[in-house]
Amino acid sequence: MQQRSVLHRDIKLENILIDDDGHLLLCDFGLSCQGSKASATYLSGSHRYVGLRGNLDNACCGTWELLPPEALAGRPYGYELDLWSWGIAMYLMAMGTVNLFDGLTYGIYPRI
Repeated sequence: MQQRSVLHRDIKLENILIDDDGHLLLCDFGLSCQGSKASATYLSGSHRYVGLRGNLDNACCGTWELLPPEALAGRPYGYELDLWSWGIAMYLMAMGTVNLFDGLTYGIYPRI
């Protein structure tokens, strides 16, 4: 996806499918954007999402528990957001849990 300048922005177990050959497929591109950080535009939908500072660079979207620190802080992010979320999803798949989660969203942020 990075080669095609696509940020998925919502990688989680629910959005990872396995086909009959055992290949992983990514679905639900509703929050994805394409382009550089400065010129990102939505791939789907007819309206643009306005981020915390009026642009898409730091639009905090996705599954809160899987967002990297820079996204939670409202700082600009790039492909590292998807890599972070992918790592958390793979850890969840392997271990069944991540100790960051306590059922309270606000309790997660200091531990990320």
